[in-house]
Amino acid sequence: MMIAGKDYPVTGHIEISNGEVVPIVDVPMMSDEEWNRSARKNAVENYIKKFGKAPENEDIAVKWQREESERAAKACKGEKVRIGKDGQIIG
Repeated sequence: MMIAGKDYPVTGHIEISNGEVVPIVDVPMMSDEEWNRSARKNAVENYIKKFGKAPENEDIAVKWQREESERAAKACKGEKVRIGKDGQIIG
């Protein structure tokens, strides 16, 4: 079955309350541990792209990325934020 441009195997079918039959699709899942490991790695990579050097430790990169995300979310909500000369959201 094609979902978002990717083909997944159908492992069965189930009838739902309105009588409609829907497929059971085998979509791989990621554990919380895997997701957290990937997110931390991504934060370090983004930190290096922004600052041109590795952070002293992963926690610094994670904190920086969380703050960047929060500032971007404020901007999307229409809250006032400052934009730096480099085009980055300041706060």
